Amino acid sequence: MLWLGAGFMLIETKAVVQMALLFGGTWVVNSIVLCAVLLMILGANLFVLIARPRSLTPFYAGLFLSLVANIVTPMDLFLGLAPAPQIAASCLLVFTPIFFAGVIFAVSFRAVEDAGRAFGFNIAGALVGGLAENSSMLLGFQYVAVVAMVFYAASWLNLRRH
Repeated sequence: MLWLGAGFMLIETKAVVQMALLFGGTWVVNSIVLCAVLLMILGANLFVLIARPRSLTPFYAGLFLSLVANIVTPMDLFLGLAPAPQIAASCLLVFTPIFFAGVIFAVSFRAVEDAGRAFGFNIAGALVGGLAENSSMLLGFQYVAVVAMVFYAASWLNLRRH
């Protein structure tokens, strides 16, 4: 849960920054981004309730592929598009990792024995992710997703070990 919290903090912050770069840093854009993040989390939870996934491997694969897509796709690619395709394409790119991370968290959380302890580790992970955001000064903000991938890889390895 620690690694999931750290990775999520990075991809959420990256989503806020990417959308602000594309649409502006207004309170409206930030509100829309946070609403979209919450909707993706809700969608992930509903998906888990309905589909009841047994293996997280396909979701980790989707998470890693979507993070790679975020790394290799520059946001300025969307600048010349009409408003509707610009919003749809950029949101698909930016928020897909949040859906996969939400599914992984929901399935992982369902399997824990001590919910309080799991949430505590997740919050501690969010603090680690917040500190890891400083890596953007060294790597550039586009590559914060690489740091998130390291956290999610640690999560996946820990899951496989247990």
